[in-house]
Amino acid sequence: MSRPHFDALGPAFALALSLGGAACTAGGGEEETSESGEAGSESGADALPTEGLLGCPEGSTCTILLVSQSLDDRIELFTLEGPGPLYRGAISVDLDPNPEGDISDDALDEPFDARFVGERLWLSVGHYPERLRGRILGLDPALLAAQAAGETLAVDAWFDGVAFSSATVVLDPGAREAIHMFEHPSGRVLASAFANDLFAAPEDWTDPGQLALFDGRSTDDEIATRSLADFGDCDGAWRPVPLDAEGSRVALACDGVAAGVALLDTSGLGEGELASALDGVEGCVASMGGDARQIRWVAPAGEGILVADSPAIADQSAAVLWNFDAQCQLLGAVQWDGPTSWDFRGLELHPARPDRWALLNAGNGEAMGVHIVDASGQSCRRLETLDSLWPEGHVPIAARWLPEGDSLVVAGGPRSSLDDAGAPGALWRLDFAGDPCSAEVELEDLLAPLPAFDAAQPATWRRAGASLSIASNRPR
Repeated sequence: MSRPHFDALGPAFALALSLGGAACTAGGGEEETSESGEAGSESGADALPTEGLLGCPEGSTCTILLVSQSLDDRIELFTLEGPGPLYRGAISVDLDPNPEGDISDDALDEPFDARFVGERLWLSVGHYPERLRGRILGLDPALLAAQAAGETLAVDAWFDGVAFSSATVVLDPGAREAIHMFEHPSGRVLASAFANDLFAAPEDWTDPGQLALFDGRSTDDEIATRSLADFGDCDGAWRPVPLDAEGSRVALACDGVAAGVALLDTSGLGEGELASALDGVEGCVASMGGDARQIRWVAPAGEGILVADSPAIADQSAAVLWNFDAQCQLLGAVQWDGPTSWDFRGLELHPARPDRWALLNAGNGEAMGVHIVDASGQSCRRLETLDSLWPEGHVPIAARWLPEGDSLVVAGGPRSSLDDAGAPGALWRLDFAGDPCSAEVELEDLLAPLPAFDAAQPATWRRAGASLSIASNRPR
């Protein structure tokens, strides 16, 4: 394959990415960053239970992958490190039953993000109790601890069709599509809401994104909310991404009509009452042209952030990687063009190398797949080992580095999955022997222990493993 063509659009990209030991905060100061480059790490330090779906025997170190099969209404769990079967089991979140895989009207519940905080597994559910209003649910720890390995926890074990069990914590984020979450080291959880109808046309995404804050180590139903309009024009908020291991800085993209990226000082999220802590967040917004563009993916980059910008409709228009500093000022950009189309689906910083990112392209053409990006802003490698393995019509839709950075998990699904047709999905672990730009790769199919895909059996469908998260008892 020929390399895509890259043109620098601003200051030399490699120089703009200052990868030294200090990083500017959203408030304009400096802070020390770890030598291991663990900015943005989400590996939790909460003690895992010793039994059940998230069980980790006492004295063991465990890393567990949580995959949200959002269109098929379940969360699947896999052992990536430590004792336990590769496939640990699943949790059904089929609140509005759709046994035939129907996702029309109110049949779509869409469990999207899953975070283990304190003793609970927290789930964001995008479309329950109604299509345009979701909930955040904290599941009963005792229920998860009693679940046998390899089995699916039935939804009727914690929801009777009308009401949730008394041991389930139910939070109302007060906005549409509150589907992304970030765990602050204090145990509080910052959720972001797109606050628009994702099924509407992009030109209708005119409402500012929203933030919600709750205490993941509490059973209270208290939740505080705030509009991103307080920081600037930022419609349609996407995933909050931590920029350092302390959770003191967070960035998130806004993909609505007023598109851009917000950089927030979240150092005080753990202090005081929820409302006052959220009101104390300061930040700025870097506005970006949103017409016919998709701006959803952000990752730490030296003193600032890297933003992936691709056409809203996959075509041969150029894509761009933008580099902003912590004060929302543009440092540089690199244009991606060539005989292919671009449709970015994820951007993930390597946790141990601050000059390597995994970038997912779902566009048509020879550049479809997983790219490793280096400090020049260019693709130093496309993982061609996956080319012959994609099920028909499938593309990369999510990725997550393991905490130590030597492995990357990639999920695949149909390029367009908003219909009732089944799909096998894909879930791979790629182990790198060194620098991901050049090292040998070993591949493991994480779905291998599961029953084969059967178009007549929705329990085997995996149409959108769109969110990957890690539960681990490794120290932060």
